[in-house]
Amino acid sequence: GEIILHTKEFDKRGNISSIEELNKLQSSIKENKQNKYEYTYKDNNYLLQTKYIKELHLYLFVEVNKQEYMNDLNEMFYLNLLISIVVTLLTILIIIHFINIYQNRLEKIAHEDALTGLDNRRKFNDDIEAMFENFYRGNIESLTLVILDIDNFKQVNDSFGHLTGDKVLIRFAEILKESLRKSDFVARWGGEEFSILLINSSEDEAQHIAEKIRFKIKEDTVLNKLLNKSVTASFGIGKLKNNESIDAFISKVDSALYEAKSTGKDKIIYA
Repeated sequence: GEIILHTKEFDKRGNISSIEELNKLQSSIKENKQNKYEYTYKDNNYLLQTKYIKELHLYLFVEVNKQEYMNDLNEMFYLNLLISIVVTLLTILIIIHFINIYQNRLEKIAHEDALTGLDNRRKFNDDIEAMFENFYRGNIESLTLVILDIDNFKQVNDSFGHLTGDKVLIRFAEILKESLRKSDFVARWGGEEFSILLINSSEDEAQHIAEKIRFKIKEDTVLNKLLNKSVTASFGIGKLKNNESIDAFISKVDSALYEAKSTGKDKIIYA
């Protein structure tokens, strides 16, 4: 029963015969089997495993203070739990971040014209509807729509090819973006047609903006170099009137554009 090899704490208890709870287990321990016990010593609970080592004629005692062991386990458990929560939160944040990136990309694809980088017709229609509601609520004073069409664009594609035609459209879009205010909306309406929604512009201001764009297109050196000649465009302009529907608003501007195209092109017609 003498403890001959020990940790400092185990040694303090001396011979196992002097330890009341261990003393009760001696007969069971000496059955030369591998056993497991749980006992109490000085208000501490211990987990004990014993094994007889035949070659040495010794009993190996492996024990642990249950409270210390549980404290260590709890500490490790909560540490692992905290790490798991942090990793989970980081994972969720990363997933949300990438979902937002892909969602923004999808929205951009849905709303942007791939060639020119301008808004597409669907997005422009949404903008018109939103501004239409703001107009009738009194949040904005006026709405002016401009629809413009590149003159003789089919001849550009037929004579120079679609690649050059695409370059013309891209440059055309750049000129529009450079010529407008941040508050205005511009989109590729379809094919070689573009649309502009001017916010709080008077009739004179709208005509001035359209004329400035018409002049810049005609005198643009990039376009002239691409086609070895001037590029022109025809414009239809109209201001939203009280009690006028969106369809009627767009239709009258489209008719003004058609008149500009059919009466010589390279001109601006106000509806």
